[in-house]
Amino acid sequence: MAKLPALVSALAEVDGRERKAVEHIARTIRERGYITTGKRGGGADEKTPHEAANLLIALNGGDTPKEGPIAIDRFRSLRQWAVIGRGSPASKQLDLYESYPQPIRDVMDVHTFGEALDALIEGVPDLVAALRSYAHEAFCDIDPKILDDRFPSMLRLGIFGLEITFERYAAKIQLYSLYGSERRVEFEANFMQDEDRDAGFYGKEWPDRRISVTIGMPTLITTWQVLNPGQPLAAIPDRAEEQSLNPSDEDSDE
Repeated sequence: MAKLPALVSALAEVDGRERKAVEHIARTIRERGYITTGKRGGGADEKTPHEAANLLIALNGGDTPKEGPIAIDRFRSLRQWAVIGRGSPASKQLDLYESYPQPIRDVMDVHTFGEALDALIEGVPDLVAALRSYAHEAFCDIDPKILDDRFPSMLRLGIFGLEITFERYAAKIQLYSLYGSERRVEFEANFMQDEDRDAGFYGKEWPDRRISVTIGMPTLITTWQVLNPGQPLAAIPDRAEEQSLNPSDEDSDE
């Protein structure tokens, strides 16, 4: 498992913002109890997939660090929505339930976006294995070793993979692949506002300014690797051994 400074540093690498910005958001939600507070330095608490998911929501679901806690409450509460009937996409997905990798089945089995995001982080090894198998089937003309070398780049380029979209306030999870310019969605889960929540819980109803942020497999993989140092993922380079925390990290109150 990982300590918060290591998780912050790793997510800053894939997030694109400076580490200080990610650290500020992490500190804000930690102070509000969404990430546990422990000792400093080497005795600091190790983080869980649930806490890592909270940080991902705060990073991608709010405009400012101050909005991080609100974003966590709102996004975690979103309810999975599906219309199940003859010929509906949801019905087809249910028919394919057994063929999906376990993390996708886990998403299908939960009710909220928070639970789904927790399950995806924990299920990264199975997701990576499934996507690697797909790559070897779809690009069978490429030498398997060469394909494995290219696999991380293919995920970064979005040739296939899993995407999580945060919108104020709704969320979507898609398992997809690209065929030329065509995007084929193999699985989709949509999460909508919980109608049982008090009026105003999600802020202004149907604002005209709609904000959407998407993250993908590189973020999920990075998160899992930091939480599980030293554990291998098929065709994914191991992260360098955790570097010794610099003095500023050790002295921080994270």
